[in-house]
Amino acid sequence: MKLNKLFYFLLAFTIVLAGCNDDDDSTPSQSLENAELSFSASDTPIELPAAMLASDDPNAQLAVGYVQQINGLSTQLSLFEVPAGATKSTTPIGKKGAENGRTEEDYLVYTFTDGDYSVAYQISETTTHYVFELFWKFTPESDYVKIVKAQESKLIREGFLEYYTGQAESEFVFRYEWFEDPDGVLYFDLLTSDDEFRINAIINPNNSGTIDYYINGVIFYEISWNADGSGSWRSYDFEGNLSETGEWTV
Repeated sequence: MKLNKLFYFLLAFTIVLAGCNDDDDSTPSQSLENAELSFSASDTPIELPAAMLASDDPNAQLAVGYVQQINGLSTQLSLFEVPAGATKSTTPIGKKGAENGRTEEDYLVYTFTDGDYSVAYQISETTTHYVFELFWKFTPESDYVKIVKAQESKLIREGFLEYYTGQAESEFVFRYEWFEDPDGVLYFDLLTSDDEFRINAIINPNNSGTIDYYINGVIFYEISWNADGSGSWRSYDFEGNLSETGEWTV
């Protein structure tokens, strides 16, 4: 499934979330009911210097555009908001009994329907991680297939979120990855499974940082900026040869 088709599919999915019916309740793990990713719509992954956002330099704005693609993660987290009236259970989707040492107390599953379709949002945990998964069942006779999966450490800010095609056993279409080191430096990547494009960002606690943009595995742009919003850039041709360099001031 191409990315634009996946976008419309996920858009339809968010509409389904708003129309769920009340069903019976169960008693899941309290920790799973409170589990959530460390990013939110009000807490975007990357914050840029104000002067850089206001700059009219095209390369500064190019970096802003790349960062906005990464920050798009926050708006997508609405997919993990539990709709009112969803059925709760502790029965894992597509699993019977314990898996990898986990028991049913380690799962919380919300299910809801829309016509002939069923949707499931599953939260689970291990000793070190929370796992968030969205599944779709296309017909009553079919199995659930995974659409979205996210995972984040309970111990540090490290995790990923990835989208799938909706086909059984498919690999991800695109993926966000993040890791924050003990010094507060955030490493954030956005990539496709075929490496058609990749954005690697490193953001320091003072909001300075770097962005590297790759096309088909070849470096295309390198942009870095300072805490005051000034910065520099390097562009490359499609073979990875240095083409141009420059700077901007604020």
